[in-house]
Amino acid sequence: MRRSQGDVTEPKTGGGMLYENYQRNPLIAHRFFYTLPGSLLKLLFKEKLLDPELVDLEIELSAICGDHSGMVGFHDGNPIAFAFLRKSEFGVPSVVEAFERNLPTHKIKASLKLAEERLDHSRRSLRAYLGWLLTNPVFLTEQAALWTAIAPKSGECEATRKTKSVEADQPLLERYCARWRLINLLGPFLPVPIGTQFPALAPQISIQNSRSSGYGLAAIPDTQSLPSAEELRSHLEEIRMASTPEHLREWFAIEGASNPSKNLLARYARVFEVQHYWRVVHLRHSNALHRRQGRLMASLASFLNVSGDAIQRDANLIKERLGHNQWWDRFPWPAV
Repeated sequence: MRRSQGDVTEPKTGGGMLYENYQRNPLIAHRFFYTLPGSLLKLLFKEKLLDPELVDLEIELSAICGDHSGMVGFHDGNPIAFAFLRKSEFGVPSVVEAFERNLPTHKIKASLKLAEERLDHSRRSLRAYLGWLLTNPVFLTEQAALWTAIAPKSGECEATRKTKSVEADQPLLERYCARWRLINLLGPFLPVPIGTQFPALAPQISIQNSRSSGYGLAAIPDTQSLPSAEELRSHLEEIRMASTPEHLREWFAIEGASNPSKNLLARYARVFEVQHYWRVVHLRHSNALHRRQGRLMASLASFLNVSGDAIQRDANLIKERLGHNQWWDRFPWPAV
């Protein structure tokens, strides 16, 4: 049954495992399926940018992923947990924990505000890095080669196909992740970056891979005084720049403390979202998008609460970096 425009509503978090209704759908079975947030689906539906045959599928699977701050789709029936696409609508958790410690209300609010600020800073930088990575032709070329190496071959039995994944060639994955400073590759165009840890009680990656991943641990005993914030930052910047590999120099220049254009971080963070939704919509709804790119950009602008000009500039940046007018086709979705 096709839905009318009035039937498209905001998905609610949870919603039951409606995915079971679609396990044999060829778009989903043994494949990666990234969902679209409900508010974006509503805008796309209004502009008639969705294949009518897929509207029910899109809405019901989107509902399972809630606000898309922690879950972004499925792979062969399993949810894909990913924390960098959308900011949670509920802010920093652990209010209950704070109350259990009997902290005064003003201290709870101050602690949550500080935690939010620290998370926002780290998250903005990581999202910006993802935006830079996914508009980097070298990264995408190597990703395509990786998926080609591990993709199921024609004629493989279902059991083999089910177990075939990036983990099938762990050394290949580890080299790729170390080169691009990643913890893992959850799926096509969905890398997980190595983040900052304070304190680093347990490293995000193995000790043997830490050096090739540009990952370092610093030990400061409680018997030693700390350097000033400026001195510490300057020292860390010198160490990082001295060991930066060539393929990451552009990113270090963008992210470095000496770069006065810090708004580039916010822009690349938004570019990460723009290119993600753009790829997903084109993957499943290309026919509905014919000669309607302007409507797609308008929908993205409304969803991300920015101007249409900002999305146009983002699209131009992606096109310039990837060197192709239809950049989403230059690095097609792998057969996984």
